[in-house]
This record gives sequence, C-alpha cells and structure tokens, in this order.
Amino acid sequence: MYGDTTAIRTRAAELRTAAREARRQASVLRADAAQMTWESAAADVLRGRVSRALDAYLRLAEDVDGAADKLTQHANQVDATKSAIHRAEAAIRAAVEEARSLVGRVVEVTEEVSSGAVSTLMRVVRTVTNAASDLVEVSVFKIGGQIIAREVVERARHITMAVPQLPAPGSLDWLDLHKRFSSMGWW
Repeated sequence: MYGDTTAIRTRAAELRTAAREARRQASVLRADAAQMTWESAAADVLRGRVSRALDAYLRLAEDVDGAADKLTQHANQVDATKSAIHRAEAAIRAAVEEARSLVGRVVEVTEEVSSGAVSTLMRVVRTVTNAASDLVEVSVFKIGGQIIAREVVERARHITMAVPQLPAPGSLDWLDLHKRFSSMGWW
C-alpha cells in the first residue's frame, strides 16, 4: 500500500553522486584557479570571486547530501512502518480468526456437579435441592467436551464485536487496531 522505497533510495544515491561530482569539480576548479599566474588587483578580485563561488558550490553539495540523507531517513521510516503494519496485521488476523473460531464453536451448557467439584471455570446457576445429594447446577462453556474459561470466551466475543471487518491488507489502520488491542489488554 505504501509502495516500494527502492525509488526513494535510488534518488538518494543519485543525489549523493551529484554531490560527489560537485565536490570533484570544485576541487579541480580551485586547483586551476590557484595555478593562475596573472598578477594584478583584477586577478586578486577574480581569485576572490572564484573562491567564494566555489565555497557556495561546496555548501550546495552539502545541502544535496543533506537532502539525500533525509530521503534515506524517509525510506527507512516507510520501511519500518510497513514492517510494523505487517507484524500488527499478522498478529491481529491470527487473534481475530482464533476468536471467531472459538465463538463459532463454543457452547454454553448447564450441568449438575458436586458442590466440591465447582471450579473457577464454572458459574453456579442454582443449588439442587435434594437431601440425598450435594449437587449444584453450573453453567460452563465447552468445545468438544473441553471446558473453556469464561474469560477466554468473553475476550473472544469482545474481539469479534470490536473487529467486525478487518482493514485492507497493508493499511495503516492495522497499527491503530494493534494499539486498541493493547489498550484493551487483549495481548
């Protein structure tokens, strides 16, 4: 979605090459000016002008190098953002798929168990009034006979409600969604 940073890096390399060439040319011109044998006040003025022009040319080369550095930094930032989006997308896709799968397969069942067998995975619905037994009716979540923690089911339900539709691949929205998952404690 954010493109290939190769073009940006290519342009940065071109700018660096141009700056090197400008420095080379300035060095050659400075050497040529130094070899000038003409002696007079006009020659001194010319040498001064050439020196100032070459200094400005070298400052321009520095600016071009600075622009190349900024382009490279930008390309690095774009690549880092794309990588962060990719990681967030993979993690969120997996979490949402897992949540949707769990929500689609889990069933809440009510069963009678001994009051001593009640665990934190169960919610007591009512006490069975029978003098011969110590039973309670509990509600539990199960998948294929395996008890699933209520918190796991609630988390999966919250995720499926919070993400009814996934963002487009590569979208910056994946980073926002990742922050939301973090702030909700879903990681």
